[in-house]
This record gives sequence, structure tokens and C-alpha cells, in this order.
Amino acid sequence: MITTPNDGFVKSHEEMLSLLASAVPGAKIIAERIPRSKYSSRENAGRFIVTLERVGFNPLSQSDVYALPCAEDQMIQRAKTLVQIALDATKV
Repeated sequence: MITTPNDGFVKSHEEMLSLLASAVPGAKIIAERIPRSKYSSRENAGRFIVTLERVGFNPLSQSDVYALPCAEDQMIQRAKTLVQIALDATKV
């Protein structure tokens, strides 16, 4: 097995999925590449969706986009912020 030192950057969509899943435990995470098109020429662009399923309530989903490579700590903070915004919006 080849290992490399962690430089604090996410370099693949698979790494992004793993990072976000550990950042927001219990949430369903989807991280995927955005297909290249005339609107998105970046091969490394992606989007993620964080979904919280709560008993007795409708699921909450938030999404955002990213471009690889990106800083791990910023993506963790962004995912947590999106979840908090969604939860705050449901408070009466």
C-alpha cells in the first residue's frame, strides 16, 4: 500500500464523500462530479448534498458546489454550517 502525507486538501470526489460523511455523522451524503458542459468547463467541479432524516419530520437537504482540490477544514465547516442553517430554519 502506498501512503502519502496529508496536506489538508481533498483531491477526489471519493475523498470528498468520505470527509463529509465523517464531518456530519448520521446524515446522508451525496458527493458527485458535475459533468462538463458548455456551462461548466471544469473537470474537477462537483456538488454535494447533505440530507438529515428525522423521525416525525420531513427530511432536510442542503447542497453546495466545490472545485477540487479544496481545503478539508473549509469543506467540513461548510457542511456543518449548511446543516445548522437547515435546522435553524425549522425552529418555530
